[in-house]
Amino acid sequence: MMTTKTNRTNMSKTSGSDDNAVLSGMFRSKMDQIRNWRPASTPSNRDCLELYALHRQAVSGNCDVITDGSELPGEKSKIAAWKSKIGLSRGDAMSR
Repeated sequence: MMTTKTNRTNMSKTSGSDDNAVLSGMFRSKMDQIRNWRPASTPSNRDCLELYALHRQAVSGNCDVITDGSELPGEKSKIAAWKSKIGLSRGDAMSR
């Protein structure tokens, strides 16, 4: 009986790992599309910050940047956008 439970546990870990690999592959594919994207009009600052924040959350996880107030306004906006995603899992950030 113990062997069966171990096998099920190992299978679920493998399945989850496969799901993460698929999600990571899809994420990389979308990032390539965005790098080559030439929009008809310039995206708004809000849209750019949202994409930045989701990308950073997906790649780095929760924001751990400590600010001292000497950042440029654009950097402050990026950090604030990323901090707004604290608690969002990497997988959820990749799939949005």
